[in-house]
Amino acid sequence: MKKNAFVVVAAVLGGVAVLGLAGGCGSLLPKPPAAAARYAVPVGTLPEAEGPEAGAGERWAVGRVRASREAAGFAIRAVDAESGRAAFYGGGELVAPPEELVARQLRKAIAAAKPKAVVGDASMAGRGTGATLVEAWIEEFLLAREGEAWSFVMDATVYVTGPDGETAVRRATAEVPVASEGGKEPAPKAVTAAIGEAVGAVW
Repeated sequence: MKKNAFVVVAAVLGGVAVLGLAGGCGSLLPKPPAAAARYAVPVGTLPEAEGPEAGAGERWAVGRVRASREAAGFAIRAVDAESGRAAFYGGGELVAPPEELVARQLRKAIAAAKPKAVVGDASMAGRGTGATLVEAWIEEFLLAREGEAWSFVMDATVYVTGPDGETAVRRATAEVPVASEGGKEPAPKAVTAAIGEAVGAVW
């Protein structure tokens, strides 16, 4: 790969975006254009219900979902694994930041797994109300290239606090391959699907 020639085509819903290579970590990258187009990400795969009475009488609340500086925001970041160089595409941004995408996925996934439960957010039911509270921290949320292989990576931690105050902690990680021909930039639909699948791994 030529120096400073890392190019990514990453797009959602038909948008094509080209990444200019920039050195350093994501926190040092310039901000994307103010007038950048924005693209949506589909909801990830939802789980099947646990049983005919799944969630009966239960209350679930999705609380804070936060992200590291490198993962937060509307811009999709990318990294070249071999050189360590980071960049983001300047052709557009996400309609919603990773925090909102993960919170949405959690609400929908819990509701799908427990169809008879009451599922909302922490403003409706939080600690001390008999509800199970779910929160998350997103460490990584980016496109990655290693040689000719592309993938979308998400690394998150999910905290589930039951009505008894006990908290269960689990990692939610995903590295979803993004199809490309001969290492060329992935097609927009492939990137879209990979982001949705990665977000779906939180539950």
